[in-house]
Amino acid sequence: VGDGITYLQARLDGVSNYDSLEVKDATIERLEIEPSTISLPKLTSGTPRARAYLSDDTQLTLNHAVTWSSANPAIAMVSDDAGSKGLITGVEMGSTTVTAIEPLSGKQGSATVTITQPKVSHVVISPANAVLPAGVDQQYTVVVHYVDGSKFDFTNESTWTSADENIAAFRSTKRGLLTPLAAGETTICADTYDIINCTTVTVLGLDSIDVTPKNATLRNGGSQQ
Repeated sequence: VGDGITYLQARLDGVSNYDSLEVKDATIERLEIEPSTISLPKLTSGTPRARAYLSDDTQLTLNHAVTWSSANPAIAMVSDDAGSKGLITGVEMGSTTVTAIEPLSGKQGSATVTITQPKVSHVVISPANAVLPAGVDQQYTVVVHYVDGSKFDFTNESTWTSADENIAAFRSTKRGLLTPLAAGETTICADTYDIINCTTVTVLGLDSIDVTPKNATLRNGGSQQ
């Protein structure tokens, strides 16, 4: 429906009356991010609202219709992907600004985002203190547990290292995949955004291979397990 004036007719029992109705498109007068001040612990996420205030005194939430950006993604990233628009993730402690822009009107709003030190309860590397045979890869995971009871798997975000890469090493492009190489014991660590947790790994070497039965005699066409 476009702008303009139309007339309405009301009829009851043969009696009619007319009145005019002016139709106007509502426009965005301002765009705000709510709340305007956001505090998130490092490594956690949250989604604010992009609220449009219209000329007809109505309001709309436009999270999926605006373009999101962060002034400093090294401190806080904000998603502009269709499935997660407006999702803010704390990367490093500090403050930055997150902005939302409505492309048709050009209206924009911003919020100050402060990333704080997370309250970590404990970090778990699995498996812990493992005993592994040489030559058989083992997938490790690291999960950060917070004091509020939440937990996040940071296996793919962590940097994995081995104290002795002659015994066991992370050689694969897949994060956390350990290759045991030779008999001995080493320490492996996961560095999750400067939160470091370690565990020991014992690798069992292969001394010999026994084949039984020994010196077996088989008839033609026979088999032996």
